[in-house]
Amino acid sequence: MTLVKRRLLSLAVLAAVVALAWGLMVWQEGRGERARAEKEKHTAVFALAGPEGVKELLVKNNGTVVELVRNVAPAPQGWSITKPIATAADAVTVDALVRDLTELKRGRDLTQTANKKDEDLVLFGLDKPRIEVTLTLSDGTSQSLTIGKKNSYDDTLYVKRAKEDHILVVPGGIFFQLDADLYKLREKKIVGFETSAISKLSLTRASVPAYTLEKNGNDYQFSAPQKALADETKIREILSSLTALRADKFVSETASAAELGKYGLAPPCVVVSLEAGSATNAVTVLLGTVKQGTTTHYYATRQSSSPIMEVSAENLLTLLRDDFAALRDKRVLHFDRDAVASIVLQGETGAAIKAKRVDSTKDKPERWELMEPVHAPADELQISSLLFKLWDLKATRIVVEQAKEADYKAHGLNKPQRSVSLLNKDGVELAALLIAGPQGDNQLVCARGTGPIGEADKSKVGEVSFALADYQQDKPAESKK
Repeated sequence: MTLVKRRLLSLAVLAAVVALAWGLMVWQEGRGERARAEKEKHTAVFALAGPEGVKELLVKNNGTVVELVRNVAPAPQGWSITKPIATAADAVTVDALVRDLTELKRGRDLTQTANKKDEDLVLFGLDKPRIEVTLTLSDGTSQSLTIGKKNSYDDTLYVKRAKEDHILVVPGGIFFQLDADLYKLREKKIVGFETSAISKLSLTRASVPAYTLEKNGNDYQFSAPQKALADETKIREILSSLTALRADKFVSETASAAELGKYGLAPPCVVVSLEAGSATNAVTVLLGTVKQGTTTHYYATRQSSSPIMEVSAENLLTLLRDDFAALRDKRVLHFDRDAVASIVLQGETGAAIKAKRVDSTKDKPERWELMEPVHAPADELQISSLLFKLWDLKATRIVVEQAKEADYKAHGLNKPQRSVSLLNKDGVELAALLIAGPQGDNQLVCARGTGPIGEADKSKVGEVSFALADYQQDKPAESKK
């Protein structure tokens, strides 16, 4: 046999050995997986494929029985409580309980002898179990578990399946979830949808004129008492507080006239109506207060057949005290800072300052340059700061709501003392700030051609610099002193 053939034969033998070893490893892993799966199946307390197969849940806890059923279409996903009352269940809590029950594993079995069976049940707290849980499956069969004492040494629980003599030992962590009363299992949210889903809000309050907000894209705008942009930060805080509102206690299951009066809800101090997409997906919340000595209690209910709940609403009611004037967007200019490609600042005297965003080249990144009255590199930080100050400038008071040409003239804005114009890359004006002369601590400002005329704090307006040296990257020597 030649040397080449011997080497080829050696390689073939080596390849066969490697393939065999690989096959043995794969087989062993598969066998191990099957063994682990069989072991998990054997150690599972409930013989279930997964939580999806559970359609009903019954929890008996210290004499109280709570029955729950999984919702079916067209009802929304989740669970409903059918006993002791008919109400919505807390889907997150119930889903977690069902999942943990289906995944519950036993640590070991305690085999009972025939003559000590009753004694063991007493010893491990299973003769009169405090908690019993029953899972009913889609095929109509059910599996039950009784919960006994907790082992104080290792925090495990003694449990027993129905129609079996074996006492099982399981992790004690499941006890907290099983120790569930009606309050823990029922839905406690007042508003049933997420903040981002709210498309309309209407508020009525005795001390505040009614207003209505509607979502336009990602922003909220007033549609009543008049059309105006809303302060996004304040509105989102209100909406977040509404959707976060939870029942601390259910004080009455029936909102009768007498009960509404008792809890400060007839009449309510605030009525808030919310829509999520359409009027068919809406909820109206009534909020009331009752003073008891030095303590104020806050109550809420949903309009039309809803329980009355005690809630922690002090912060929410504080937010709802603001009226249209306090909640409207008082920013003078509305523009996208990233869309600004050039800036023109015209001061009281002298030539205008013009700055332009220059696209990146092979040698230089995107940058700002001064074009007039000098051509020089611009101070990037100062330009960025200028754009933010313009975007963030707010009026402290609205002087003229819907300004007309005569109003601009009457307030000295037809020939403003100073102005700033912001243009996009095509030279189209995005926004322009017009500034009149100072009036005490304030100055009249407006956006050219749009919006109201307002008063702004003179110090805030003064932060907008019209000095060329402030925008030069290489400061003149006298400006550095």
